[in-house]
Amino acid sequence: MRVRTRLRFGAAMLLALTLVLTACQTDQTSPEASAFWELDDTPNSDARAGDLHSSQQRDDAPEGARGWNMIYVSEILEDTYKYVSGEVYIPDEPAETPRDVVLWNHQTTGLPDECAPSRTEVDDTRIPALEQLLDDGHIVVASDYPGQGLPGPVYYMVGQVNARASLDALKAAEHLPNLETSGRFVQYGFSQGGQTTMHAEALVQDYAADFELQGSVLLSPAVRMKALTANAMTDADLTGFSLSMLSGLKTANPDLAYEDFLRSEGLEILPEVDTGCWDIWRVASSAEEPYRDAAMRDGSDWAAAMDEVDDFEPAGATPFLVHHSVEDAIAPVEQTRREVHRLCAAGNAVEYHEYDDLEHGSVVVEAAPDFPAWAQARFDGASVTDHCPELN
Repeated sequence: MRVRTRLRFGAAMLLALTLVLTACQTDQTSPEASAFWELDDTPNSDARAGDLHSSQQRDDAPEGARGWNMIYVSEILEDTYKYVSGEVYIPDEPAETPRDVVLWNHQTTGLPDECAPSRTEVDDTRIPALEQLLDDGHIVVASDYPGQGLPGPVYYMVGQVNARASLDALKAAEHLPNLETSGRFVQYGFSQGGQTTMHAEALVQDYAADFELQGSVLLSPAVRMKALTANAMTDADLTGFSLSMLSGLKTANPDLAYEDFLRSEGLEILPEVDTGCWDIWRVASSAEEPYRDAAMRDGSDWAAAMDEVDDFEPAGATPFLVHHSVEDAIAPVEQTRREVHRLCAAGNAVEYHEYDDLEHGSVVVEAAPDFPAWAQARFDGASVTDHCPELN
């Protein structure tokens, strides 16, 4: 059974393209890159996850709020520590009690450092519903993920790495002055950020036990790397997506050989991954035969590495709200339906909304205005809507 949601078209369709392009283009009016960003990506040997290296106040926080860029330590893999950049926003109004936190997990933004979200101007498009979340009294925290914004390679779509960095941003935010959190948080993520959100839900009890997850929201989630790569290989417009995923996977598995997956045409285009924020999607769409016939065969090194990224299960302890569209070409709806069934089987309560006529990014514009109320209900301990009995 599919749970249908009535559409409020309004400006949603008009803003959808803006949402995607904003995620992939550097805003020249954003805080200027400076010495703040120029540091080695490897912390000292005594560094610990969540240590705050430095912070820099932003000048573009919403009215009535303050914002900072921060550089912090993350244990991106067991015993592997890297500096990661991110951002934090907090209401100006003094709080009588510690504030609850909302964790935003961002979508694909392009791999070069200048494409990192914290290097661009912030608004309700880049961090959906930011102003309302701040008006509701919450702290909003976001990670750029490892290698974006700072030196070092990008672990694009390597979910556990990015989830650890996102959870470590929660720890780092607590070191900012005059900021006190309740330890409770709700998280939400779009596209790649949906994968980050799923991995964070699976990890939080063991990796960030000092924080209490109250619920998670998935907006057009792109979760399982192997299925996403297989789908992208069937559509020339998504060749840039698949090449970016190969780049992220090789970062995590340096012994992988691009030559085992790509023909000469794909290898020639691959360097575009490290150029402009949007260039790889533009250039790669012209490729006619970028992949080897046996690139995804069972048992191959690349397929095995993708299986390893995908080898996780939901913790099953907290509710989810999921929004997806049947028209999504980037992350096919069948993949999200499978994720919803995994969540239900694990014991998560899932409220699932499926749309007939929206594109990948349009779902965010449509669904984001309702997110702050859902987040507040989780902090208030309100009952949840559970569609799992209807979906099974």
